[in-house]
Amino acid sequence: MLFPKSLAVALGAACALQAAETVESIKLRVSPEPARVRPFEMAVIQTLFYGTITQKDKEPKQGRLRKDGAKLRVVESGGGWLSKPFAFQGRDSGGFADGDSSMLGRILDNVMAFAKDSVLYTAPEAMGRYTIEEREVASARPPSPSGVGTAPLVTQPAAVPREGFVEIEARVDGSAVIVIQRDSARAEVISGQSVPAPLAAFSSPLPEAVGAQMNVEKRRGRGSVALIEKPSESNGYAAKIRIDDPRGGADAYQVRVNWKLP
Repeated sequence: MLFPKSLAVALGAACALQAAETVESIKLRVSPEPARVRPFEMAVIQTLFYGTITQKDKEPKQGRLRKDGAKLRVVESGGGWLSKPFAFQGRDSGGFADGDSSMLGRILDNVMAFAKDSVLYTAPEAMGRYTIEEREVASARPPSPSGVGTAPLVTQPAAVPREGFVEIEARVDGSAVIVIQRDSARAEVISGQSVPAPLAAFSSPLPEAVGAQMNVEKRRGRGSVALIEKPSESNGYAAKIRIDDPRGGADAYQVRVNWKLP
């Protein structure tokens, strides 16, 4: 048997008049789990209220409460955005204090389907750890610490490619080191003439990781080319390529650096 939304809400309100609810704890459920999102990705946060229902001439019942409204905020400044509350669309975990298989229980389940207990969280561009907080103030004066629910979320970078390459072009007269870091390259002169800014084309930024397999291919140039330093935490995750030009006058060098994460 189906009940119109207006009837279900009216019956739920009538039941609420006969029972008193006390919120004792609040939990925030993040979907999907674990609570890790990439910049500008979204996650659903559902508010779960737990406490005691007391009715005249009946034993108190403890468990999850059927409450409408999600009063959430992001604790950290610039920690993301929250939508207006809406009804949770996924599979609900249940466990309500007033749950039963009677017709009244089924009606209340209908009422719960319309409860706006969830919000949509959008992560900021900046990576970090952020906290979502819900504070229930209606059941206590002043509210107790148990009436506070929090959910930590971690904003993490997009998946790092496991392999890639960098194409370098530079004119060298003497000896120089080409320093490759993230998505840029610069030249450091060891001896000889100054080196114009090298040209660099990246398949993807050089990852900030250690242990990558790297090799250097010289595709043009009369001198020698060698990888002298791999990325590490101590050098700011930079790869260093040395070019030695043996003759007078500058020569054009084209070098490809291939890398692959373990």
